[in-house]
Amino acid sequence: MVIGSARAIFDEVLHYTGERVVAGKSIRNHSMGMAMLADMAIGIETAKAYYLQVAYMLDHPDHYEEVSSSTMLSRASIAKVYATDTTVNIANKAMELMGSYGYMKNYHVEKYWRDSKEIQLWLGGPSLGVWI
Repeated sequence: MVIGSARAIFDEVLHYTGERVVAGKSIRNHSMGMAMLADMAIGIETAKAYYLQVAYMLDHPDHYEEVSSSTMLSRASIAKVYATDTTVNIANKAMELMGSYGYMKNYHVEKYWRDSKEIQLWLGGPSLGVWI
């Protein structure tokens, strides 16, 4: 769910930065825009990869620890924290790239940011449940 939001935010900002022209070229063709979009894509892919890895581990307790073990609970918590932190950071970067349009309801970035922030705070925030 959170990774889907990150992807949706990325799609919105990718579309916006492709259409918005500044100094003769689209925002995503400026080096700063490219770097921010690349960081966003890297965040999405790494969060998705870790989330899927932990989901696989939870589905195979015969090869890993039981779901209720402190190690597996910790991994699940870490995946949640990393995915939500990544999504909130992507929304923040999208708002930076889109300027005031990032806050407008018709672009949906502000909604994804609010939803992701709420999930980020579930279960007491990022540090609760993380044991290593």
